[in-house]
Amino acid sequence: MPWLVRKIAQRKWLNPEGLPEDAVGADAIRGDLRTGHNRLSLWTCDDPANDAQINEIATALGTRLDRADPIDLAWVASEQLERAGIELEKTPGDTLLADMAEHHVDLIRVDEARLSVVASVFAHAIKHEHRYKRIGAKKLRNLLATAVGNGRFSLAQLTEKQESLHAELSKHLSSHIPQK
Repeated sequence: MPWLVRKIAQRKWLNPEGLPEDAVGADAIRGDLRTGHNRLSLWTCDDPANDAQINEIATALGTRLDRADPIDLAWVASEQLERAGIELEKTPGDTLLADMAEHHVDLIRVDEARLSVVASVFAHAIKHEHRYKRIGAKKLRNLLATAVGNGRFSLAQLTEKQESLHAELSKHLSSHIPQK
């Protein structure tokens, strides 16, 4: 069964300020389930309990960040959404890792009713099944630097907006060059 993974801010899901414990806060929906053209971007993996697979998704997402900040990832079983009539379409992911672009899907034709279902499924997974993981800034920097070192992407591919990430990775890579 494939799993669907989304970048979230766990604090918006675990402790919605001033709301009942089981409520899904509007900030979580607005911030973490933001759609574009009635689509919601998700990554896929076979086994989210396998740290390597979650780390790969974090690395793919990290190539599009401005800085190597911590990333929170949450996952749900694809069948939970499909049973609710939510359609998936395989699309290339927005990442500099060419080998990860194929591990991406969009939920399509997302309206407010379907988005509410998605929010409820993710909320249950996060709050009751603890299906989330934080990748710290240091870990993300290491993952990205390893990807650069292995030739999976180049610092030259980062945009001007990613100047901070470029500087962080350059510093990290130069400090980890083996001494002769």
